[in-house]
Amino acid sequence: MNWELIVSLWYNYNCMLINLIEGIDSDKLQNVWVKNEEAILLEEVVNHYYKHVEMHMELSITGWGN
Repeated sequence: MNWELIVSLWYNYNCMLINLIEGIDSDKLQNVWVKNEEAILLEEVVNHYYKHVEMHMELSITGWGN
């Protein structure tokens, strides 16, 4: 698979998600998503997204198998 294409897709997908996140009305951050009787705030989903991206960035620098 073309590595450059994968990186481009990942970059553009995350730019789109960041754009969506920036457009969230702060009043809506307390909205709750419930799945299988487990509830999570939209604010938690957003915060987890940023931590998840940081993890991927770190792995891309240090390597996946190290």
